[in-house]
Amino acid sequence: MRPTRSAVCAAAAVTILAAGSAAAAGPASAAPAGELYVSAPVDVGVAASGTAYKTFEVTVRAQRLGEVSEPAHEAVVTLDLAGLAGVVDAVLPADLCATSGTTATCALGEVDRIGTAIPVKVRAASGPRTDGAGTLRYAVTAKDATAHPDNTAATRIRVGTGPDLTVPKRSTVSGVRPGDTLELPVVIANTGDRPTRGGVSVLVQTGLTDSSGQDLVVAGDFGNCRYRLEYPQGDPQSGFVCHFGVDIAPGEVWRLARPLRIEVGPRAADGAVGYQADVIGGDLDEKAVRGTPGAGAPLTLVRTAPAPAPKDAAGEGTALRTSAAPEGRDIDYGDNTGGLAVRLAAPGSPSPGHRGADLVAVGDTVRTTVGDRTEAVVGLRNEGDEAVSALGTGKTAPATWVAVEIPRGVRVTARDRACRLTTSADWDDYPGGATFGDEPRDVAPVPTGTIYYCYTRHSIGPGTGQTFSFTLVADRAVDAATGLVFAASEYGADLKGQKNNAGVLTVTAQAPSGSGGSGSGGSGGSGVVPAGGPGGSLAATGAASVRPLAAGSAAFAALGALLVAAVRRRARTGA
Repeated sequence: MRPTRSAVCAAAAVTILAAGSAAAAGPASAAPAGELYVSAPVDVGVAASGTAYKTFEVTVRAQRLGEVSEPAHEAVVTLDLAGLAGVVDAVLPADLCATSGTTATCALGEVDRIGTAIPVKVRAASGPRTDGAGTLRYAVTAKDATAHPDNTAATRIRVGTGPDLTVPKRSTVSGVRPGDTLELPVVIANTGDRPTRGGVSVLVQTGLTDSSGQDLVVAGDFGNCRYRLEYPQGDPQSGFVCHFGVDIAPGEVWRLARPLRIEVGPRAADGAVGYQADVIGGDLDEKAVRGTPGAGAPLTLVRTAPAPAPKDAAGEGTALRTSAAPEGRDIDYGDNTGGLAVRLAAPGSPSPGHRGADLVAVGDTVRTTVGDRTEAVVGLRNEGDEAVSALGTGKTAPATWVAVEIPRGVRVTARDRACRLTTSADWDDYPGGATFGDEPRDVAPVPTGTIYYCYTRHSIGPGTGQTFSFTLVADRAVDAATGLVFAASEYGADLKGQKNNAGVLTVTAQAPSGSGGSGSGGSGGSGVVPAGGPGGSLAATGAASVRPLAAGSAAFAALGALLVAAVRRRARTGA
């Protein structure tokens, strides 16, 4: 399926992301202590009205660039909330962060090159605001690592009025072969408090991680798009810009009537196809100053939610014949970029339907008493004919793992060293076509509990597997509470389909003898709204994890740098 991750919000963040995910793996016993890298957007915009939160991530990784290094231990991120007072309300995950006054302390424990992300949810403060912008500052420490001097130190959060176009996080498709045809669905939402005026623009662009690779081609010659773009710097750029004559109201979501078709040529390499949305007359149109119009039928957008009065008889938007000035620029460009990272199949790997690896999830069922410790053992096995590697094709990042959801009401007190807690989820982030939800084609419901990723230490040969143990404690009585166990590989090791990649961890906990039951309470702190509960789940954030940064993220980081370079954002100092 298609993996997704946070859009890159600044060139500095792109650099840190690429460096963090390209680190080499090796024997921990001979590795030096790492350095701590913190990546976060330097600028975020939120709508002045409305109650919806916007989420961004503060990600911490431990790595000594150019070397193999051990994880950092007892990593702690301190967030200074004083600069948000009277301007922005913030929500932090209660199972990671504790707040005292205007300081939040997030204890991450062990942090490695994969990293741990803290989701931060922000919205404009209710009532009179003291300023149009606030600043959230960060500091990070660890027992055996030092903070890198180039870390992001603060995020400026602006409160403004206007449209805020947002696109889904990027996804990844793995196991792609020359000759394949992929689909790129373009989706645009307006999370601001004002409609667009004059329509929207979309830039579509390709980027490669291997400069010798070619042939990731977006097919079509659309009449409302301009090709062979030129920028003020004078350098021709690949890709094209399309104009759509639709205005997107707050809360509306629009998508292409038909996804774009990506043709994978014979010389293709790992890479990405990205897109970026903007208001008509915004920075995209100013930077892409010239281009050749397409000659074919125009692309069209259709509205998917909600459904106010139709824009035209068909509910579609077509090419603009005149350029109208927008009422206002986009509030926040940091969430305007999405797309598809493309990872080719390993050389010599079997074609779909032929001999190959087939990962199967191994679940567990445990019975316990509230407050007692119990062990659960989960994992994966390979029921195929071929081995699946533990590392990606570049031998630098994990490629095979098990996602383990801990049911609500249950917490982890000890776990296998190969397992890492992850936060801030997007379950559109899996290879091989796995989808999560309530549709018949989905492999499992979207997880809502705390998620751990457990990485395999070695290749998984035919008939073999690997298990991971967790020590669990139930904080309240639960009757067959279930959590997902999902086995996945960047190699798309799913010879028999995705359904057997999903298993279940089931926990039943009875109240202690003589107990009248159990309850749960909340916690809070000045300046921060609590977002979690006693089970360790992020109740206020929805899902609880994302796939680790692996080889796919390097491709999209490179594309993010292309987009940032092509469309350099002007600094904004006001709401």
